[in-house]
Amino acid sequence: MLIEFFRQASRSPSRQRFFRTMGVIHFLVLAAVILIVFQSQRIPIAAAVGDGIILLGIVEGALVVGWRLVQWPKSRALEPLLLANLSSASVMAGEQVVGLTMLASLQMVSLPLLTILHSYGHLPFYSLWLFPLQGLLWGALTGFGFVWWAYEPKIVRWWGERAIGLVLFLYFIIGGLAGEHTIPFLRQLPGGWGNAIVDSMLAFHSSNPFANMHRLANHDPGVWKSLWITSGIAVTLLVLMLVRSAYRLKQHYTDRHYRPVADEGNRRRGQIGDQPLTWWAVKRVHEYAGRVNLYLAGGAAVLYSAYLIAGSHWPTWLGSQIFEIFEQNGGVASITTILVLLAAVPAAYQYGLWDASKSDRCQRLENLLVTDLDALDYERASWAASWSRGRGYFYAALLVWTAGAVAGRITWLQMLLAMGAGWLLLLVYFIIGFRCLARNGGGASIGFFLSVILPLGTWGLASSGYVWIAKLLPPGIVYYAAADPHEVHLGWVIILALLAFGVFFMLHSRRAFDCEIRRSFEADLLRA
Repeated sequence: MLIEFFRQASRSPSRQRFFRTMGVIHFLVLAAVILIVFQSQRIPIAAAVGDGIILLGIVEGALVVGWRLVQWPKSRALEPLLLANLSSASVMAGEQVVGLTMLASLQMVSLPLLTILHSYGHLPFYSLWLFPLQGLLWGALTGFGFVWWAYEPKIVRWWGERAIGLVLFLYFIIGGLAGEHTIPFLRQLPGGWGNAIVDSMLAFHSSNPFANMHRLANHDPGVWKSLWITSGIAVTLLVLMLVRSAYRLKQHYTDRHYRPVADEGNRRRGQIGDQPLTWWAVKRVHEYAGRVNLYLAGGAAVLYSAYLIAGSHWPTWLGSQIFEIFEQNGGVASITTILVLLAAVPAAYQYGLWDASKSDRCQRLENLLVTDLDALDYERASWAASWSRGRGYFYAALLVWTAGAVAGRITWLQMLLAMGAGWLLLLVYFIIGFRCLARNGGGASIGFFLSVILPLGTWGLASSGYVWIAKLLPPGIVYYAAADPHEVHLGWVIILALLAFGVFFMLHSRRAFDCEIRRSFEADLLRA
């Protein structure tokens, strides 16, 4: 039966096209990282390559494994398999093996570059197998972690979100405010609990996968023990997640499609009004709202804003080391650029806002295309869904910009320019994503390029000395608006030019939307 899963994966044009695209992107990104490190020479090549492969593995695990298996139970096409004379665990295990194989194949794309670096003496021999293996391990843990979380019952996820929120609250209170005073404070706790907590924190700081890469580059003899321990923990968690999600598949599918409709009572569900498509799109994206990430980003923004406004009046008994690290790595400009990019992710991935699969897309469009809905209705619904998912990050960026202006770190004119640049980035990403929605169903590859490749490319160009090019790209406009007060006038010119282009492109997209989405629908039917 396992052969059938591989056969179906090899026959799927969309999966093969996405796999090939990810392989090319993996190779190009890693090659770009190597070139940037050779030019800058700030960190050892082994540490940079190791970190790059692990980061690529994490992103690829989330997209190749996590996204597919999270969306898989939403399709009714799974029902014949679950009703056949097969256990749901074996069905899930087949997809898990295929996903792991595809993820491992993507990590093998690094081998040519690693071999070249090894032949010139820049990497030791063990990096040829260790680096791809680490990328596979942490990518699989990320992807199947998403799957495990999505397959858990709703009540578990509800309580889990609140438990994680409480942990993050304690982390920000103790780790963020106490800072470098945290360890002396914890060591004073009675019963030896403080020492145990401190030892765990120090062990995590020195033995996480990225720290291990840097210890390898510095030839730390104790790193191999750390690698065995962290890898063993990761493998154990991975096995538990695989087993749990395999046995939860059928129940999760039943909960999604056959659970009784609960009485919501007085719970607020929102008004449908005269825009039902917008109401539906917003409700759909809030099933997995990603509140934990928002709690983390929002908490960091609030603490950093308080530190900026307090300035020299920041109490000495509170920690400041973490905020000094923020300052050394770009301060207001870097933090706000990251927050704006997080806010723009839903706008770039239009496919994820609408449909779980090609078959779901065909079923939905078959009903919607016979109505009087026009391009403006789709555009309004897409924007409402993407904004509802990303607005929290943008509000956090607004808070940091305002705090920076109040504290005098940036001028008020810079703040306005940065806000305009951030809004422009959201607009550009949305326009591109909306056009891809009509032409090919949302463009997962385009979304990956906008949310991952373009920011990394902008950072690489700036690090390599091509700052003038980086300033012309949307992430660079947001960053340099707050980082360089001398670029204010140039920034406004670039923003106005891109805004004019964006408005023209959006108007053109509206005119062509109906024809393009119907053509895309017909093509999807032929593929199905």
